[in-house]
Amino acid sequence: PKQNQTTKGEGKGGGTCVEYSKKALAVFGETKVMKEELLEMGGRFNSRLTINGKKIGSWIFPKSKEPRLAHYFGLD
Repeated sequence: PKQNQTTKGEGKGGGTCVEYSKKALAVFGETKVMKEELLEMGGRFNSRLTINGKKIGSWIFPKSKEPRLAHYFGLD
């Protein structure tokens, strides 16, 4: 995984969406309020992802979900 992920945007409930790798996006931060939506969008929670050199609990998504996440986070 990259050490310096590219921020895609901050959204609902204080979650932040970043490009985690060439094939994946990650959403981290205060995501409890959006848990159901993230599950419905196909996300999986991983408690040990590394974001900017720190291990942090985050939601991981395949890159194919980027348009849906962009819409959810108001980036489209």
